[in-house]
Amino acid sequence: MTLTGSWYMAASIVSLWWTTGFNDSVLDVLHRHDATGFDLVVLLVGAGLLTGGAMLRRASKPSSWLAYGPGLALLGTWLLATSANRHPDWATIGALSLGIGATATGGLRRLAGPIVLGTVITGSAVAIATSTQLSSLPPWAWLVAGGSLLLTIAFVIEKVVTGDDAEGVSILHAVRDRFE
Repeated sequence: MTLTGSWYMAASIVSLWWTTGFNDSVLDVLHRHDATGFDLVVLLVGAGLLTGGAMLRRASKPSSWLAYGPGLALLGTWLLATSANRHPDWATIGALSLGIGATATGGLRRLAGPIVLGTVITGSAVAIATSTQLSSLPPWAWLVAGGSLLLTIAFVIEKVVTGDDAEGVSILHAVRDRFE
């Protein structure tokens, strides 16, 4: 009897969301900001996943990928897809905030999952937000960007590869000798 009464009480409390008209009020506020009820549900589920991951991390110390990956992936893909398809300002700002926050938190606590996912979310949000401007760049700008990226990668490899892995003359020395 107690169990049945508890179920009825829980169902009546949950039904207050719809019977009091609070659901319609929340949807009206969301609609004014170009959001939907689905957006609210995804936000709540993603926040729940991040909270659960933080609690799991405190209790049993799983990898940061397992603890924070599902929440960041859900929120990141939802914000990026919303930003790309519907173009509301809040989705772009949310994706940038989530990405930068995850990267900063991962960097401060030395967690690989949030650093990598946060960087991917931030980069993707910037690419989506600037996609029309990026497509109008002249071809030489893309060549400069690609060349700079390749030189940066070579510089990082040069600094990382040392000792037995190095093959004689370094790239940095070869470039310096050629242009001096």
